[in-house]
Amino acid sequence: MPPYELVWVDYATAQFNSLPKPARRAVMATITELQDDPVGCGVYDQVTDRYTADFAGADVAGLIAYVVGQPRRRVIILRVTVLL
Repeated sequence: MPPYELVWVDYATAQFNSLPKPARRAVMATITELQDDPVGCGVYDQVTDRYTADFAGADVAGLIAYVVGQPRRRVIILRVTVLL
């Protein structure tokens, strides 16, 4: 079991579900890493108090926005954006 629980907000779930299968695989590969070390895998933005992590796969790249919940050890996915 990963050290951090994964939680998706509804908007991020809808974004993820609208992605083509190769993009979903790339997102999930990055999220697997985030569940192990969300602070180390992302870039923290002090102004918004959020992290971002990029993902890339076959012909796709994008960004995942998330927050890290402590002390309950949660990664809360806020947005999944594909960069064209």
